[in-house]
Amino acid sequence: MIFDYSNRSVLRNSLFKGLDKSCFNKYFNTKNFYVAKEGEIIYTNGDESAFLYLIIGGEIKIKLWGKKEFVNRYLFDFFGEYEILQSQKRTSSAMAMKETLVYKIK
Repeated sequence: MIFDYSNRSVLRNSLFKGLDKSCFNKYFNTKNFYVAKEGEIIYTNGDESAFLYLIIGGEIKIKLWGKKEFVNRYLFDFFGEYEILQSQKRTSSAMAMKETLVYKIK
């Protein structure tokens, strides 16, 4: 799969709507891109909550711990924010449903 590894691809996410691009460019780093292979676990229940993830291409399935439901995240969605906002370890798991490019924000 061909992915766009540019700041433009990250800025398409709704998290950055209205943000001055020059402000973002100061913190943008291509080292924060990560390609997850199909079936790869991004994080699992009990992991430290170090990153918020933006989907640049692909699809992620989130399993909520202790529940029998899944949530799918797609292009331009973000995930991993809940545990960060709660200042707790991961209470969910995230898996790439196909080859997926994410941008990690610490």
